Amino acid sequence: MRIEDLRKESEGDRSRVCAKIVWEDADRPGRDLFFETTAPFADALTLNPNAFLLSCILPAMANGEKRIRVDGRLCPELKDNLMVATGWVRHWYGPPRRPIAIESTRGDDHCRPAMPPRAASFLSGGIDSLATLWENRMNFTPDHPRWIKDCLVLHGFDIGVRENGGKEYPLFDRTVQHLTSVANQAGVALIPVYTNARFVDDDRRRFNLEYHGAVLAAAGHAFSRRLTSVAISSSASYENAHPWGSDPRLDTHYSSTGLQVLHTGFQHSRLEKVKIVAQWPAGLANVRVCIRNPVDRVNCGRCQKCIRTMLELYAIGKLPEAATFPGSDIRVEQVRRLRWGFFRFHTHYLVELYPYLRKMGRDDLVRMIEKRRRQYTLFYAGAERLGLVELAKNIDRRYFNSAITGLLGRLF
Repeated sequence: MRIEDLRKESEGDRSRVCAKIVWEDADRPGRDLFFETTAPFADALTLNPNAFLLSCILPAMANGEKRIRVDGRLCPELKDNLMVATGWVRHWYGPPRRPIAIESTRGDDHCRPAMPPRAASFLSGGIDSLATLWENRMNFTPDHPRWIKDCLVLHGFDIGVRENGGKEYPLFDRTVQHLTSVANQAGVALIPVYTNARFVDDDRRRFNLEYHGAVLAAAGHAFSRRLTSVAISSSASYENAHPWGSDPRLDTHYSSTGLQVLHTGFQHSRLEKVKIVAQWPAGLANVRVCIRNPVDRVNCGRCQKCIRTMLELYAIGKLPEAATFPGSDIRVEQVRRLRWGFFRFHTHYLVELYPYLRKMGRDDLVRMIEKRRRQYTLFYAGAERLGLVELAKNIDRRYFNSAITGLLGRLF
């Protein structure tokens, strides 16, 4: 793969840095890869070859490219770190992934850190990112280098998940506006970032399992003129860690001399993170976890992520204060709708709620969670390990417009 024609462009109130991606060994179309922001942050946007390298190296390796050649100067520390990160991915997922050579046309650049230190994190409105920001406020003082001053909000990640159509710009604008109150209360600058980095390889499964952490880190490197560190919020903990595209073994190895990439929150269970957010009224009132992205509300209250988060908040007595969710109670019927057929059922997240629910006299919820957990264990987990679930999903999307997935969701 070649990454060439690096350039910075402006149009209207948007500025972007972009590069041309050319595949050499894989039979895939080239494209322009970009990172974009609005006028107030245009000066911070950096034409950084390291950002494009990070965006492309794992997709290139997964598709059998022998090298990745960047038209620019690369940080030798990042190159060294990427040997570790790519090694982990090869170890987890195996062939056709092979070691990939990193080449730069202009040698190495030691990328001295900007002064003074400036820390950032990513903010989606989810429990993980809110817990990162609030714990930062509890553990650090404003004069500390780790005190978060900026939060990046990404279009092209959980919003804008389809490249052609469904770009969801109005939803993204609404989300940025929604998160503004959180940012103002925390005293951080909210930086909107638009990128198509996840579409370098359009395989959604690989994006999730292998390189979505690298895309986040790449966005941080695209603002390395402003930032010295960026925190990626963990979605797992020690107790339930498994190979995933954002992992402490990967994310920290996306650092360069000029930008430190952190993986935060790995020490906390999901319920512990919910408790952290519950201590912060502004965060609790603005939780955004929905995977359906409804147009008339923040959270639909019906998808598996909404129900799971509502259960967690209900178990600690905080659901009535979470204004973005409909209702302040949980019904057995809502838990019954947690899907096992074509959707991952996060059993470990819900098992830790049992003592709280039993103390509240909600054995009915515990019994239904157990029923759904048994169904998952018997039918879904084994099929997923064999790769049958993803195969069926792909066939359903391609030939049946996801009709089978919808039917199973209604039946189970």
